[in-house]
Amino acid sequence: MKSSKLSYFVYVFTLGMLCAFAPMCSDLYLPSMPSIMDYFQTSPSLVQSSLTASFLGLAIGQLIIGPLSDAYGRILPLYVSLVIFTVTSFFCAISDSVILFIVMRLFQGLSAAGGIVLTRSIACDKFKGNELTSFMAFLMSINSLAPILAPIIGSFIISFAPWQVIFYVLVVWGILL
Repeated sequence: MKSSKLSYFVYVFTLGMLCAFAPMCSDLYLPSMPSIMDYFQTSPSLVQSSLTASFLGLAIGQLIIGPLSDAYGRILPLYVSLVIFTVTSFFCAISDSVILFIVMRLFQGLSAAGGIVLTRSIACDKFKGNELTSFMAFLMSINSLAPILAPIIGSFIISFAPWQVIFYVLVVWGILL
């Protein structure tokens, strides 16, 4: 019995962390924007374009990943999203130009959309009735907390490390999931 409760907890925790991909992807690096601007020696508007690219990727990604997950199942799009998210997070960290950084943020957003779409789809596949309602409330709680906690965590990270570490944290997160 304890094993099934543990596996249920791991399942719910994993889906919760997938659900937090989008807010963490967009909000974790916000405190490091001045450092990124200095690193690339560019204007604030160009660095802020990386946020716009990420949001654009999140929007477009939902339109792509949703139908793909309906056609090919949940697992393949999930794995592809995780791999792309991990790789693009790594390339964000090692970018040597602001343009490459913006492009990688676009693809990072596209892949992070998998967390938004697939957690809800998996929840609807797995749960029904009151259990689905409870789980969706849990996901909404995470969606509410992640944008609040992400900039705090990002501020903590850049207080002792360069901005690239934020993206390495996202790499590790992608690998763990």
